[in-house]
Amino acid sequence: MHVKMKSRFTMKKVKWVIFDLDDTLHEFSTASRTAMEMVYHYLHEEFGIYPDDAREAYAAILKEGQSTHFVEDIPSRVYRRQRFEKLFDRFSLIYHIHLDRCLDVYDDSLMEVMTLKEGALEILQECQKHKLNVMVVSEGPRDAQKKAIEKLGIASYVNRVFTSSQCRMHKANGLFTHALKEVGCSPDESIVIGDNPERDIKPAQALGLLAILVTTKAAPENMPFVASLKELADRLRTETQDNVFPMPLAANVLE
Repeated sequence: MHVKMKSRFTMKKVKWVIFDLDDTLHEFSTASRTAMEMVYHYLHEEFGIYPDDAREAYAAILKEGQSTHFVEDIPSRVYRRQRFEKLFDRFSLIYHIHLDRCLDVYDDSLMEVMTLKEGALEILQECQKHKLNVMVVSEGPRDAQKKAIEKLGIASYVNRVFTSSQCRMHKANGLFTHALKEVGCSPDESIVIGDNPERDIKPAQALGLLAILVTTKAAPENMPFVASLKELADRLRTETQDNVFPMPLAANVLE
Protein backbone atom coordinates (compact mmCIF):
# COMPACT_ATOMS: atom_id res chain seq x y z
CA MET A 1 0.00 0.00 0.00
CA HIS A 2 1.39 3.40 -0.98
CA VAL A 3 0.88 6.14 1.59
CA LYS A 4 1.57 9.77 0.76
CA MET A 5 4.00 11.44 3.15
CA LYS A 6 1.52 13.96 4.53
CA SER A 7 -1.13 11.34 5.25
CA ARG A 8 1.49 9.09 6.84
CA PHE A 9 2.11 11.57 9.66
CA THR A 10 0.12 13.38 12.29
CA MET A 11 1.56 16.40 14.06
CA LYS A 12 1.99 16.16 17.83
CA LYS A 13 2.46 19.05 20.23
CA VAL A 14 5.70 18.46 22.16
CA LYS A 15 8.41 20.39 24.00
CA TRP A 16 11.28 17.89 23.92
CA VAL A 17 12.55 15.59 21.18
CA ILE A 18 14.68 12.83 22.70
CA PHE A 19 17.20 11.12 20.44
CA ASP A 20 19.22 8.01 21.00
CA LEU A 21 22.78 8.63 19.78
CA ASP A 22 24.54 5.47 18.58
CA ASP A 23 23.04 4.16 15.32
CA THR A 24 20.27 6.75 15.49
CA LEU A 25 22.06 10.06 14.99
CA HIS A 26 25.35 8.60 13.81
CA GLU A 27 26.72 5.43 12.21
CA PHE A 28 28.31 4.04 15.37
CA SER A 29 28.19 0.34 14.54
CA THR A 30 29.77 0.88 11.14
CA ALA A 31 32.46 3.14 12.60
CA SER A 32 33.15 0.77 15.49
CA ARG A 33 33.45 -2.23 13.18
CA THR A 34 35.91 -0.33 11.00
CA ALA A 35 37.94 0.68 14.05
CA MET A 36 38.00 -2.91 15.32
CA GLU A 37 39.19 -4.14 11.92
CA MET A 38 42.21 -1.91 12.39
CA VAL A 39 42.79 -3.49 15.81
CA TYR A 40 42.51 -6.99 14.31
CA HIS A 41 44.99 -5.97 11.63
CA TYR A 42 47.40 -4.79 14.33
CA LEU A 43 47.07 -8.08 16.23
CA HIS A 44 47.71 -10.00 13.03
CA GLU A 45 50.79 -7.94 12.20
CA GLU A 46 52.25 -8.15 15.72
CA PHE A 47 51.20 -11.63 16.84
CA GLY A 48 50.03 -13.52 13.77
CA ILE A 49 46.45 -13.82 15.08
CA TYR A 50 44.00 -14.30 12.25
CA PRO A 51 41.38 -11.52 12.07
CA ASP A 52 38.53 -14.05 11.90
CA ASP A 53 39.67 -15.61 15.18
CA ALA A 54 40.04 -12.24 16.89
CA ARG A 55 36.66 -11.11 15.53
CA GLU A 56 34.90 -14.21 16.86
CA ALA A 57 36.54 -13.89 20.28
CA TYR A 58 35.66 -10.21 20.60
CA ALA A 59 32.04 -10.81 19.59
CA ALA A 60 31.74 -13.29 22.46
CA ILE A 61 33.29 -10.77 24.87
CA LEU A 62 30.79 -8.09 23.84
CA LYS A 63 27.89 -10.49 24.27
CA GLU A 64 29.05 -11.44 27.78
CA GLY A 65 28.96 -7.84 29.00
CA GLN A 66 25.91 -6.61 27.11
CA SER A 67 23.51 -6.53 30.06
CA THR A 68 25.83 -4.97 32.63
CA HIS A 69 28.13 -2.48 30.93
CA PHE A 70 27.92 1.32 30.88
CA VAL A 71 26.25 1.82 34.27
CA GLU A 72 29.39 2.98 36.06
CA ASP A 73 30.64 6.52 35.51
CA ILE A 74 34.10 5.61 34.29
CA PRO A 75 35.90 6.75 31.11
CA SER A 76 35.15 4.94 27.87
CA ARG A 77 38.82 3.98 27.54
CA VAL A 78 38.59 2.09 30.84
CA TYR A 79 35.54 0.19 29.61
CA ARG A 80 37.32 -0.64 26.38
CA ARG A 81 40.52 -1.61 28.17
CA GLN A 82 38.55 -4.16 30.19
CA ARG A 83 37.26 -5.72 26.98
CA PHE A 84 40.63 -5.61 25.25
CA GLU A 85 42.26 -7.25 28.27
CA LYS A 86 39.82 -10.13 27.89
CA LEU A 87 40.66 -10.32 24.19
CA PHE A 88 44.39 -10.45 24.99
CA ASP A 89 43.72 -13.10 27.63
CA ARG A 90 41.86 -15.26 25.09
CA PHE A 91 45.06 -15.48 23.06
CA SER A 92 47.47 -15.48 26.05
CA LEU A 93 49.05 -12.19 24.97
CA ILE A 94 51.18 -10.04 27.26
CA TYR A 95 49.65 -6.57 27.62
CA HIS A 96 52.90 -4.54 27.68
CA ILE A 97 52.70 -1.63 25.21
CA HIS A 98 50.46 -3.50 22.81
CA LEU A 99 47.23 -3.10 24.78
CA ASP A 100 47.57 0.68 24.90
CA ARG A 101 48.52 0.69 21.24
CA CYS A 102 45.34 -1.21 20.37
CA LEU A 103 43.31 1.30 22.36
CA ASP A 104 44.95 4.16 20.45
CA VAL A 105 44.33 2.44 17.12
CA TYR A 106 40.65 2.00 17.97
CA ASP A 107 40.12 5.55 19.25
CA ASP A 108 41.94 7.20 16.34
CA SER A 109 40.16 5.07 13.74
CA LEU A 110 36.74 5.63 15.31
CA MET A 111 37.11 9.40 15.26
CA GLU A 112 38.32 9.31 11.67
CA VAL A 113 35.36 7.37 10.25
CA MET A 114 32.53 8.65 12.47
CA THR A 115 29.68 10.07 10.38
CA LEU A 116 26.11 11.29 10.88
CA LYS A 117 23.13 9.23 9.79
CA GLU A 118 21.20 10.36 6.73
CA GLY A 119 18.95 13.24 7.71
CA ALA A 120 20.44 13.66 11.20
CA LEU A 121 21.70 17.20 10.72
CA GLU A 122 18.53 18.17 8.87
CA ILE A 123 16.17 16.95 11.60
CA LEU A 124 18.22 18.70 14.29
CA GLN A 125 18.12 21.92 12.29
CA GLU A 126 14.36 21.61 11.83
CA CYS A 127 13.90 21.01 15.57
CA GLN A 128 15.80 24.20 16.27
CA LYS A 129 13.76 26.15 13.70
CA HIS A 130 10.51 24.89 15.25
CA LYS A 131 11.61 25.82 18.79
CA LEU A 132 11.85 22.22 19.97
CA ASN A 133 14.28 21.30 22.73
CA VAL A 134 16.61 18.44 21.83
CA MET A 135 17.83 15.86 24.31
CA VAL A 136 20.21 12.96 23.75
CA VAL A 137 19.60 9.94 26.00
CA SER A 138 22.18 7.25 25.41
CA GLU A 139 23.38 4.01 26.95
CA GLY A 140 27.11 4.56 26.92
CA PRO A 141 30.04 6.23 28.69
CA ARG A 142 29.47 9.93 29.30
CA ASP A 143 32.85 11.07 27.92
CA ALA A 144 32.54 9.06 24.71
CA GLN A 145 29.02 10.28 23.97
CA LYS A 146 29.88 13.93 24.55
CA LYS A 147 33.05 13.56 22.49
CA ALA A 148 31.02 12.05 19.65
CA ILE A 149 28.49 14.89 19.75
CA GLU A 150 31.32 17.42 19.49
CA LYS A 151 33.13 15.51 16.74
CA LEU A 152 29.94 15.17 14.69
CA GLY A 153 29.37 18.93 14.86
CA ILE A 154 25.91 18.76 16.43
CA ALA A 155 26.61 20.10 19.93
CA SER A 156 24.95 23.45 19.18
CA TYR A 157 21.66 21.65 18.44
CA VAL A 158 21.59 19.57 21.64
CA ASN A 159 20.18 21.13 24.81
CA ARG A 160 20.78 18.27 27.24
CA VAL A 161 22.65 14.94 27.32
CA PHE A 162 21.92 12.05 29.69
CA THR A 163 23.91 8.81 29.63
CA SER A 164 23.57 5.50 31.42
CA SER A 165 27.03 5.82 32.95
CA GLN A 166 26.34 9.33 34.25
CA CYS A 167 22.96 8.39 35.75
CA ARG A 168 23.88 4.76 36.61
CA MET A 169 20.76 3.33 35.02
CA HIS A 170 19.59 2.00 31.66
CA LYS A 171 16.62 3.19 29.62
CA ALA A 172 14.56 0.23 30.78
CA ASN A 173 15.12 0.91 34.48
CA GLY A 174 14.78 4.64 34.93
CA LEU A 175 17.00 6.63 32.56
CA PHE A 176 14.10 8.20 30.64
CA THR A 177 12.26 9.01 33.87
CA HIS A 178 15.37 10.62 35.35
CA ALA A 179 16.00 12.71 32.23
CA LEU A 180 12.42 14.00 32.06
CA LYS A 181 12.46 14.90 35.74
CA GLU A 182 15.72 16.81 35.33
CA VAL A 183 14.28 19.03 32.58
CA GLY A 184 10.84 19.34 34.18
CA CYS A 185 8.98 17.68 31.35
CA SER A 186 6.11 15.19 31.38
CA PRO A 187 5.95 12.12 29.10
CA ASP A 188 3.10 13.57 27.05
CA GLU A 189 5.27 16.59 26.19
CA SER A 190 8.08 14.46 24.73
CA ILE A 191 8.84 12.15 21.85
CA VAL A 192 11.61 9.54 21.64
CA ILE A 193 13.48 8.55 18.48
CA GLY A 194 15.70 5.47 18.39
CA ASP A 195 16.93 2.55 16.30
CA ASN A 196 16.39 -0.29 18.78
CA PRO A 197 12.85 -1.57 19.51
CA GLU A 198 13.83 -3.23 22.79
CA ARG A 199 16.26 -0.69 24.23
CA ASP A 200 14.78 2.56 22.90
CA ILE A 201 11.15 2.27 21.86
CA LYS A 202 9.52 -0.18 24.28
CA PRO A 203 11.00 1.43 27.46
CA ALA A 204 9.77 4.82 26.23
CA GLN A 205 6.31 3.53 25.39
CA ALA A 206 6.05 1.86 28.79
CA LEU A 207 6.31 5.33 30.35
CA GLY A 208 3.65 6.80 28.08
CA LEU A 209 6.10 8.52 25.75
CA LEU A 210 5.48 8.76 22.04
CA ALA A 211 8.29 6.86 20.32
CA ILE A 212 9.47 6.44 16.73
CA LEU A 213 11.63 3.59 15.49
CA VAL A 214 14.14 4.41 12.75
CA THR A 215 14.71 1.27 10.70
CA THR A 216 15.04 0.00 7.15
CA LYS A 217 13.90 -3.44 8.32
CA ALA A 218 10.37 -4.64 9.04
CA ALA A 219 9.09 -2.82 12.12
CA PRO A 220 7.27 -4.67 14.91
CA GLU A 221 3.49 -4.53 14.73
CA ASN A 222 1.90 -1.40 16.22
CA MET A 223 5.27 0.39 16.38
CA PRO A 224 5.48 3.79 14.62
CA PHE A 225 8.51 3.92 12.34
CA VAL A 226 10.40 5.77 9.62
CA ALA A 227 13.09 4.49 7.29
CA SER A 228 15.36 7.45 7.96
CA LEU A 229 15.58 10.70 9.88
CA LYS A 230 15.28 12.48 6.55
CA GLU A 231 11.61 11.45 6.42
CA LEU A 232 10.98 13.31 9.67
CA ALA A 233 13.02 16.31 8.56
CA ASP A 234 11.18 16.57 5.24
CA ARG A 235 7.79 16.45 6.96
CA LEU A 236 8.72 18.94 9.68
CA ARG A 237 10.14 21.30 7.05
CA THR A 238 6.65 21.77 5.58
CA GLU A 239 5.12 22.62 8.97
CA THR A 240 4.64 26.28 9.87
CA GLN A 241 3.59 25.76 13.49
CA ASP A 242 6.22 25.70 16.26
CA ASN A 243 6.52 23.12 19.07
CA VAL A 244 5.14 20.26 16.98
CA PHE A 245 6.72 17.08 15.66
CA PRO A 246 5.62 14.56 13.00
CA MET A 247 4.39 11.22 14.35
CA PRO A 248 4.28 8.41 11.76
CA LEU A 249 1.71 5.68 11.53
CA ALA A 250 2.43 2.33 13.15
CA ALA A 251 3.76 -0.55 11.08
CA ASN A 252 0.49 -2.48 10.88
CA VAL A 253 -1.39 0.55 9.50
CA LEU A 254 0.79 0.52 6.39
CA GLU A 255 0.34 -3.16 5.55
